[in-house]
Amino acid sequence: MKLNSIHRPHPAFGSIKPEMRLAEKVLKQFYKDLGPIQSASLLDNKITRHEGKPLFRHLVRSVRKIANRLDNEIHGFGFIRAISRRYESIDEVADVFTKLVKKTGENSLKKKINKADCPEMGLIMMKRLMDQGLNPRFFKMTPNNTGLGKYQPHYSVVIGLKPGAKIDKPSTWGSKAIIVDPLHKTVVKAHKGLRFLADTCSVGNRRVKFSLEEIDPLKELI
Repeated sequence: MKLNSIHRPHPAFGSIKPEMRLAEKVLKQFYKDLGPIQSASLLDNKITRHEGKPLFRHLVRSVRKIANRLDNEIHGFGFIRAISRRYESIDEVADVFTKLVKKTGENSLKKKINKADCPEMGLIMMKRLMDQGLNPRFFKMTPNNTGLGKYQPHYSVVIGLKPGAKIDKPSTWGSKAIIVDPLHKTVVKAHKGLRFLADTCSVGNRRVKFSLEEIDPLKELI
């Protein structure tokens, strides 16, 4: 993956902080190590955006079947066992989920492409950012809107938070906060990143509103 293929919703070349550049390098290495990744979450995003539109009715049905198959491959018994465990360190968490992701590629009947969704990718990314001294925090975005069908919470990582910042209150994050989202191959300033993530899950022209919650991988997973 070329570095310039990393998505920046509103690029501001020349104002990118050293932490953002380092996070981009970490994300680039993430995909170099794990290769192309198929995700049920990304397909679910596309389905949600076109749900209820008569023109896309048959396409939505076909894509949902593919998304359900991917979801079953990703979240099999190995995943259930992994999230049921208690871990001693973030290194252990990342190691378990890295092996799970790679195993999905080994089990693939056709192309050996790894499969993962935002929780696994976020946990692996969290450890890699920690190794670079970037103090990441893992969080969950849950849609507040009702009537969104199968839409699931999204998991991502934020770095550069102010001391004392609260995940559920983005106004406390500070101006140096950066979202690193491996699912969407995105490294972006947090206030733009939150809008971007809301837009990716919009329903037609309706933007999804989220509540935010921090997840401590050593206490709970997913």
